[in-house]
Amino acid sequence: MSLWLSATTLPYKTSIPDEIRQLKERMSVLENLCNENLKAVNDLSEDTRRDIDSV
Repeated sequence: MSLWLSATTLPYKTSIPDEIRQLKERMSVLENLCNENLKAVNDLSEDTRRDIDSV
């Protein structure tokens, strides 16, 4: 491999794993937020059902 070719591919080899790690972290945060929102909607739904039943 020529020196120029190895120098141009080096940044990609080091940054791709970092980018993948960052994307995994962001996906984890989004997943947690989605779970929290689903729990909140479920709680609201149960509260609404109780209110309707009491009427």
